[in-house]
Amino acid sequence: NSPDGTAQIAENLSKEYPLKVIKREGKFGLSSAVLDGFNAADGNIFGVIDADLSHPTSRISELLQPILDNEADLVIGSRLIKDGSVEEWPFYRKLISIGATTLARPLTKIKDSMSGFFFFKKEIIDNVKLNPIGYKILLEILVKGNYKTVKEIPYIFLNRNVGESKLNLGEYLN
Repeated sequence: NSPDGTAQIAENLSKEYPLKVIKREGKFGLSSAVLDGFNAADGNIFGVIDADLSHPTSRISELLQPILDNEADLVIGSRLIKDGSVEEWPFYRKLISIGATTLARPLTKIKDSMSGFFFFKKEIIDNVKLNPIGYKILLEILVKGNYKTVKEIPYIFLNRNVGESKLNLGEYLN
């Protein structure tokens, strides 16, 4: 139900590619949209990636490979490990990111637990009640998921080129 025309673009793409388009009336938040996607998915590997191309699609296969090779159950694109970074953020966004990551430290040793770019085996959330608030679902998966191995792979988070972010103070507080 994004007002930017995403649904129409996805419907057009579904004529050529095996896509399921889910239209949700109302505004329920990004995490609930991700959960609805998980519930509709048929595959054994789930992934999360921003549609605004801030996450490099060219790195998807690199993040998937450790899962396909059974080297990891969960692979995270990380901005916070060696060779990872953020292209350019304003001070307030850096501060919010550092604060959120610091608050998560007692819950996980993962460096970039706030990443929005990750892939995992579906089985790690089977029979797990996920109920995230806001737009960050990875931390809840890290805390509640049934996995053995996690791998972080560096990437550079790119600035949005088109459209406007839906993040506001309320989303940050969530």
